[in-house]
Amino acid sequence: MTPDVLEKGEGESCGFFTNRRNKRLFYHLSPVTEGAPLVVFCNPLLEEQITCQPLVASWLRYLAQHRFNALAFDYTGTGNSWGIYTSTPDTMMEDVADAVEWFRNRQQVGKLFLLGIRFGANIALRSAPNIGVSGVIGVEPVMDMKRYWNNLLRSNLVTQLSIHGKVVEDRKTLMERLRSGGRINLSGYDIDLEFADSVRRFHITAAERGGGESTSLFLRSRRELEHARELGFRILEVMAKPLCQENVYYDPYRIDLFRKTKWFLERRNSGADGDSADR
Repeated sequence: MTPDVLEKGEGESCGFFTNRRNKRLFYHLSPVTEGAPLVVFCNPLLEEQITCQPLVASWLRYLAQHRFNALAFDYTGTGNSWGIYTSTPDTMMEDVADAVEWFRNRQQVGKLFLLGIRFGANIALRSAPNIGVSGVIGVEPVMDMKRYWNNLLRSNLVTQLSIHGKVVEDRKTLMERLRSGGRINLSGYDIDLEFADSVRRFHITAAERGGGESTSLFLRSRRELEHARELGFRILEVMAKPLCQENVYYDPYRIDLFRKTKWFLERRNSGADGDSADR
């Protein structure tokens, strides 16, 4: 049996907690400050979760240096968590709620914040009303779900090219296989029609905008900014470049993003409204 807590040093810990479906989910927790606000990271999906993993670890440590408790975890069947990858957005939201409940049961918590990356931002926005958050940060949320799904399918086409030297099954054929009860592989994960349909329907709507100043979105393009503004989101910024990419070099842009998210969290934690940051 894997122990529940594996020490990492410098006050950090990683280990496992059990969710409502009796699956052990892997977590990475910053040094804990009693009564400090808690920031829970909501991961992106599939390959983007892997490429963002070092970034999330650095972000967690940065927030801990500024007296935030920070918790990252892997959804059921992903990363180091137990289970087969059958997660849908609904089960991912349950995992977010279970992570929050697990921490609240072991520590006194100040205000709660969610920080979601890519599809994890969509998860965070939809989860927020059900678990009593004081603010949500969405980094590159998926605003165009059709385009996002086509990009996920592209990963399968790229794999076919590397193995066969050509595309054996195009997007239409892949979708037909799903509809006939089969599974397809996306970035190493076998997914079924339930997963595909649940993701494609998971659009951000005006209902997710929260209290206006309680949500901060970092978007990929001006087009997405305009879309978010139409939905009623107010604290918006277009990112200089995509975040979920492998990067082995020092990146001052990411540090700037860390600072901006810290500023938003500190403002929300103190009860002050943020200033609109359309840039």
